[in-house]
Amino acid sequence: MRLEARDTEPGLWVNPDWQEGTPGAFAVVIGVSTYVHLEGGEAPAEETYGLGQLQVSALTAYRLFHWLAEDYRVSGCPLAKCWLLLSPTDQEREYTPAIDEHLTPPTFANCQQALRFWRYHMAQLPPAAAETSRALFFFSGHGLEVHQEHQVLLPSDYLQPPEPSWNDAISTDNLAKGLAALAVPHQLFLLDACRNDHYALRAKRVTGADILSEDESARVNPRLVAPMLYATAAGQQAFQQPAPQRGLSLFGQALLDGLTGQPYIALDPTENNLYAVKLYALQGYMKERIVQLLQAANAQVMQPIKLGGSTIDDELLTHLEMAAVPPRSPRVSDLSPVRGERPDAALLSAHEVERGLADRFMTSDLGHEWDLWHQHVKLFALGQRHWLAPDRLVLHKVERNAAQDTYQVTLSVASDDLVGYWLQIDDPTGLAYACMLPVDRDAVPRYTLEFDVLRNARGQRGVSRLEGFLAIDNTGFLGEAAALWQRYRTSNVGEAVNAFERSGLEQMVREHLDSPLAATTSALILLRANRLDLLHHWVRHLANGFEPWPDGSVLWAEQWMRQAADASHVSEAADYLLDLLPRGLPHTSEALGYAARRLAILKRLKTPFGEDTAASLDRLHERLQEALVYFRPGGLCATYAGFPPDTDPAALVGPFGAPV
Repeated sequence: MRLEARDTEPGLWVNPDWQEGTPGAFAVVIGVSTYVHLEGGEAPAEETYGLGQLQVSALTAYRLFHWLAEDYRVSGCPLAKCWLLLSPTDQEREYTPAIDEHLTPPTFANCQQALRFWRYHMAQLPPAAAETSRALFFFSGHGLEVHQEHQVLLPSDYLQPPEPSWNDAISTDNLAKGLAALAVPHQLFLLDACRNDHYALRAKRVTGADILSEDESARVNPRLVAPMLYATAAGQQAFQQPAPQRGLSLFGQALLDGLTGQPYIALDPTENNLYAVKLYALQGYMKERIVQLLQAANAQVMQPIKLGGSTIDDELLTHLEMAAVPPRSPRVSDLSPVRGERPDAALLSAHEVERGLADRFMTSDLGHEWDLWHQHVKLFALGQRHWLAPDRLVLHKVERNAAQDTYQVTLSVASDDLVGYWLQIDDPTGLAYACMLPVDRDAVPRYTLEFDVLRNARGQRGVSRLEGFLAIDNTGFLGEAAALWQRYRTSNVGEAVNAFERSGLEQMVREHLDSPLAATTSALILLRANRLDLLHHWVRHLANGFEPWPDGSVLWAEQWMRQAADASHVSEAADYLLDLLPRGLPHTSEALGYAARRLAILKRLKTPFGEDTAASLDRLHERLQEALVYFRPGGLCATYAGFPPDTDPAALVGPFGAPV
């Protein structure tokens, strides 16, 4: 296929063989290596927040564009139009001279125009054509994380003077909401950007711009499938090669390898001598392929691919000619051990312990981090609203990856708070980290905390990442839920759903909800897969039957809003979200992300609320925005970072008192 450049719209390329009004794929591809106003740019801003230049993002985006033009194939849905915006380095230009053809820089103004034309052309499709059309968005460059469903992507002129606006950037949340009512049901977002912390920028409540209008009164397309494939986990970096001669970004290379049917990826045979590359298999392949790329670069880091988006299915991505596909081979993980989303087992030194943190145990358990745990860890009971004695925290196991300075600590709480706990680490560098520890009805959960430690410029060793989830050695329903979550985070959501249907959890949640925490974990996975057929109404029982805990209310509001958005659904969803005022913010990371997204939607809806309800929604929204400054998505448990060590946990996460 030969695409033709057009000057009528920024970065536009069109397929001359595609006919207007017929099904097609519409793509926006953005690659930002050169940032004019960041560190090392032509005109750096006074404050660049530690953000600098990238080396192969433009080349990575160009290679994805080339794949779209030459190799993308979905029967009955050819590539129709693509908007390509690139800011390459001089090295990228020298290495790939064709990158300069019809070059359009991804400034904020150009991105804004391209994205609006993108949606406009899809909105003009006749209904029958739109039903089988597709939307694709690819970005490679700098990114900032807001919450689980919201990333901010930085254009090439970010922080442009004279008055830099932190929100002159692309919001993935805005893109998803702006396209949700389109008749085009197949939407894919590929996000090759870091999700690590920038404390000063987060404090400014960066949300990105509302580039696409969000008509919340319009009904979301019921057939919508809009997954977001992230280059890495929340709070972590996405790595790329230091020069174009060395290759692309790791995400981009793994993505293109999978899309072109490399031997280790699982393919589905279809009619007409074709193979299908599908989303779940691609995600699983990319997880393992990135491990290979990291090992080849001798990099002792992790970059776990994550799948997000409010509506996910095992979507067809492209067809491949059987004759052109290399012979199938075993999966990468069948051939050699890999690091999935936890440190490599061969690198871990494990120590079994059964004692409180106040007891002095051998420093080999935590190595250099003995002082960090012995002196700086404390526990707050959310229901009792006071700090507990150190010996209430019982340590069971410590695992250490010395090469990566990554630790996994398995622990439990010897107390009986009815709401949950806030585990806080007062980092020696002056920042505090915390992880919510949700409770269960009858069982005492074991949790695993995973954290990385880095040395700062002054030589102080401090926490750089913290995640919490159910320990795999839990028993009963909590053990099943822990295994389910482990499958979700290390494989893909489809395999996790299949495991749920085969487990005892499926009967438990439908009949008696013995374990609210296991039910919450199951609901998070089923909502991620949009399997409303498996949720039925038991999530509502979870919200109503276990009053101290906030997560069930959020999950039911999310499910209810997805099922239909008429006035009665909107009113009920608002009522359930307002349960967060007397109960506090959700204890699980993804539930908090759903709460933030749904609350923002409710505030923009034209559906009138009573004066008291509107005031309560405003109050909850402000509380949530304050917490989002420190919230770090990732893991099962909600985590927070960068707040002052003397912060009152109840003031940050609630409960906040009854609605107005």
